[in-house]
This record gives sequence, structure tokens and C-alpha cells, in this order.
Amino acid sequence: MSLKKTFTAILKKDAISSFSKKIELGRMLPETVRSYKTTIVKWMIIGFLIRVAIMPLFSEPDMIDIASMGFVLKETHQLLPSGYPALISYLFATLYVIFDPVLPLNMIFSDITSNTSYTPSRLCYPFRLSEPGIFAFIFVSKLPYLIFDFALALLLLHLIDNEKKGLLVLKLWMINPVSLYVSYYVGQFDVIPVFFLALMLYFFKKKKAEWAMLSLGLTSAFKIFGLLLALPLSLIFVKENRGSIARMKRAVKLVGVTLLPLVLVILTSFLIPAYYISANAAGFSFDLNGFFGKTRYDRGRPSPSYFSGLFFYFIDYSSRLATFPSFIDVIYLFPLIYGLFLLGVIHWRNWSFERFWKVILVFFLVYFSTSLFHTQWFLWVQPLLVLLIVENRKFLSLYLASIPLYFVYTLYWYPGLEPLMNSIGLPGIQTVNLFRSFLSALLIFTALLIVIQIFIPERIQKIVKKNTCD
Repeated sequence: MSLKKTFTAILKKDAISSFSKKIELGRMLPETVRSYKTTIVKWMIIGFLIRVAIMPLFSEPDMIDIASMGFVLKETHQLLPSGYPALISYLFATLYVIFDPVLPLNMIFSDITSNTSYTPSRLCYPFRLSEPGIFAFIFVSKLPYLIFDFALALLLLHLIDNEKKGLLVLKLWMINPVSLYVSYYVGQFDVIPVFFLALMLYFFKKKKAEWAMLSLGLTSAFKIFGLLLALPLSLIFVKENRGSIARMKRAVKLVGVTLLPLVLVILTSFLIPAYYISANAAGFSFDLNGFFGKTRYDRGRPSPSYFSGLFFYFIDYSSRLATFPSFIDVIYLFPLIYGLFLLGVIHWRNWSFERFWKVILVFFLVYFSTSLFHTQWFLWVQPLLVLLIVENRKFLSLYLASIPLYFVYTLYWYPGLEPLMNSIGLPGIQTVNLFRSFLSALLIFTALLIVIQIFIPERIQKIVKKNTCD
């Protein structure tokens, strides 16, 4: 069965039994927005043209690294160990097998399978981007993003029950600047796990626990952040069962379903031989060092554990508070935030679809406001922010204010711009840090408003009901 048919079947009202039905846009749309089919098609065409215009023109080193992993797997049938999941290597290797006749892959990545080397290693990027046929290569490499991007847009329509709001969701997604920047300028693949995250929300709304957990497992197979939501989501579903034994059995089943995609990816990665890159590929400390067998050296440190990224990115990147200057006791804000998240899930019993996705949004907004985060990670919350704006237009001004602040924040990853800012009289890094602080303030304020919106009206209703009864 083709990927297109699979997405169609999942998005339809009867998610599992409709695989054999004819694929039509009208049938892929929920009933609430079918009357706007012509408008939806127009906006999807607009979004498609914007993306196609951007796709071949830009490429960041991240995308070249991802593509090189797929090339190595295709050419050598060996896996290049990396901080990226093996699943993305499988995806790109398959893509390059399909488009091999029209892509100059052997020219672009000639140094990987030869004795050629760059010192420092980052010199490889400008040389690769100067090769003939590079624009076709960049365009083809971003095709998976385009597929998942539009599948995500259709999926968002199924999360909205109001036809006018559904149409607004599509419009906002088609012109979402963060999505366009991350997927088609930087070339990162976060739109793929974000699609599966939205698919999890769809199944949560339909009260299909196992399918929701499996979708979260697929999210984690592409980006490990999905595991952060596995425990809270399973706790919500387990509450539906009565009795300790029944809850324990349900919990084991849900955890097993969630981990299944991740375990399969890990097992296959161990079955595939590792590709060796000599240590001279390491330029400076920020680069990934040479790979020796199954041990990956990242920033000069051995990182053999698959889950090391959870500690590195969510602990080392977190803001922290030292309780006493001469003692080792440190409070990391991210575990503190996550602990509050879990306690909230345990404490509140009634978890509607609206409350669930809003609490997830609050969790990530607070995380982004208190931790260093890579620019592509901000894409994780974009569908949720779109849903928030559609539900309450008052959040639109806050969202619009966050966009320029976010793009100033991205300057952290463009060190060449700091001297430019210094040359015009702006202290470069201090200016970026100032705007980053404003971004954190805005995200925390947005999170507080969401919390008030979720819980305060409910509390007031309980008080009114109690006084009325009295």
C-alpha cells in the first residue's frame, strides 16, 4: 500500500477500515469543511507554490549532514552513526534510490567514500553547495517534508469541529513562517515527527488509546522528544480502567505499543554495519568526531547510549539554580517543569481533547522559555499555536509578536552575523540575548493565559454551582 493511501485512510472518519476507498480530496476532508473545498484547494495551491519556490534555493549544514547519512546507507549499505535517528537515514536512502538516475550524489558526496578530506570539516559545506546539480539535489531531499507538511495540514482540519475555524487553521498553516523556515530553509525534518504528534492528538480525540500511543512512538522514532509525552498520555488512558491490576495491564500494553517503533529502529540499526569515518573528519570541538565501531563521539565525549540525547538536550540545555555556591546541589528547571506537568496529569481527572493539547502547549512553551533550544524545535508547537489562535483570536497578537523575536533568537546559530551587528554599533550577543529574554517573557505570559483560560472558568463554575445549591 502506498504512503499516500495510508495517510488517506488514517485521516478519514473510519481510520482503519477505509483503506480501499477511492482517494479524493473531498473524502480526505472532514464533513465540517467540505463546503469550503474550493477555498481549501486554492490555499493549498498557494502554500504549495510558496514551498516549491523556496525548496531548491536554500540549504543549511544540518540538511547536508542528514542527506550524507542517507547517501552512505545507499552506497555502502552501512549506517553512519549520528545524533540523528537511524529512521531518517532509512528514509533518505530510499529517496536517493528512487531518484538516483537524476541526482549527482556521487559528485556531491565524493569525499565520503574516497580519501578526500576537509580540514576543518565544515569546509565541506560550501564545496558541496557549489557542485553542479545541487539545486535538484536540495529540491528532491526536501520532498518528504512537503508530503508530511501537507498531510499535517489535512490532519489539522480533522482536529477542528467548526468549518470557519477549520478554514482559518489551513490558512495559518500554509503561511506559517516557522514551518517554512525550518523545513524549507534550514532543511530540518521536524515536520515529520510533528505530523505524528498531530496524529496522536487525532486519535486521542477519537478515544483510540493504542493508536494514539503508537503515533507517539512514531514521533519518538524520529525525534526523541515524543517520549516526554508517553508517560503523561499513558497515565490519562490508564485512569479509564478500574482496579490496580487492570490499570497495570493497560499501562504495560500502552508502554509496549509506544516503544515498539523505537525498539524496531534500534534493533535494525544494530543489525546494519557501522560506517567508519576517520578522525581527521573532526574539525573543532563542536563538530561530530570520528565514528569508531558502535561508539559515537559527540563534542569530544563518547555517547554510546541511544537516550543520551535526552540528558544532553533536556538537562544540559536547561536553566539551573544552584542552592548554595560552594555545594553541588543544583535544581534544573526542565525536570521541575516536567514534574509539575506529571503532577497536573495525575491530579486532574477529566481530560478533554481541548484541555490535553493546551496543557502540552503550556509545557513546551515553558520549556522553550527556560532552556536553550535548537531553532527547528520551535516547530513542535506551531500546530498547537495555530489551534490556539483559531480558538481565541486574542492570542494572535502574542503569536505575531513571537515571530520576530524567534528569528532574532535564530541568530545564535549564525555566528557571522554577530560581527556585522557589532560593526553597526549593536553589541551582537547582548542584543540577541535581550530579544531572547523578551521571547521567554512572551512565551511564559502566553502559557499563563492558557492556564487561566483552562482552569479559572471551571473553578468559577464550581463555586457558582455550590453557592446555588446552598
